Amino acid sequence: MRNHKAKLSFFLICLLLPLAALAAPASEPIGTLKLALGTVTGMDQDGNPVELVKGSPLYTGYALTTGARSFVRAEMLDGTRFTMGKNATASLDDFAYDESARIGRFGATVVQGGFEYVSGKIGTLNPRRRHSTISTPTAVLGIRGSELRGQVDSRGKTLVILQSGIVNIAGPSGREVTLDSPGNSAEVDETGEPSFSSTATPEQSLVVIESLPTPEEVEEALSGIGTQGSDGDGEEGDDEDEEADDSDEADETDGAGETDADATTEDGDSASAATPGTAVKSSGKNAGSGGGASSVFVNEQIASPAGEAPQG
Repeated sequence: MRNHKAKLSFFLICLLLPLAALAAPASEPIGTLKLALGTVTGMDQDGNPVELVKGSPLYTGYALTTGARSFVRAEMLDGTRFTMGKNATASLDDFAYDESARIGRFGATVVQGGFEYVSGKIGTLNPRRRHSTISTPTAVLGIRGSELRGQVDSRGKTLVILQSGIVNIAGPSGREVTLDSPGNSAEVDETGEPSFSSTATPEQSLVVIESLPTPEEVEEALSGIGTQGSDGDGEEGDDEDEEADDSDEADETDGAGETDADATTEDGDSASAATPGTAVKSSGKNAGSGGGASSVFVNEQIASPAGEAPQG
């Protein structure tokens, strides 16, 4: 057991050192925060808190954390999408895209929580070569033109289910497995030993489904109802409609001295009037993992949670 812990520690050190070098300050954004629901916090490459709202620019080295009933979807300049479910922590480690030079790469680290990756144009530049890497505490995913979903639990155990493309998954034990057919799955536990399954089990599918946003939550984020800092429940704002001063003036001739001024407007839907993505600054603390419902079973595979169609 001590041997396994030593291997895991060595693996994490080797993983984090190059990522620290990649997280050098970047002057140009690598993408934007396409969707955000609930509590979302962020830190830049220097560990400083940053404001994150829908449409915020994202830079190399940014770390993102979601709260309960929260999620974010980052979209890179080439259209690559990286989604984090509730109670998740991840960082954007690397990105480059130059279509004319046929250069394209993406790198992220998922510390905890559910995640979804969909290749953009970088998946078409060199489809036979690894173009993206997602690292976790127990595994490194080498991606070629893929769509995949996964989850990292509080112990670092990593689960991946392939939707398309090819993914090589390696653990600190040195063993590697390859997912190359839709529905293939792999798990890497704390010992760093990956296991392969030709078809994801219903239990594995449920774990991933529950860690990602539901179609309703995606729709809520698209509509801008859920505000950051409210865990997506929508807050009653302070901006109540003012009373309408539509009363008729008193008819002095009837001597009653009464008015018809009780025509006030009803309180509007303050949740939908709340500003989408109200900024919340990072506390710099990681969140834990959690559950929820999303997606549906389709031939033992996972259908897209909702919203946008898969890309290349």
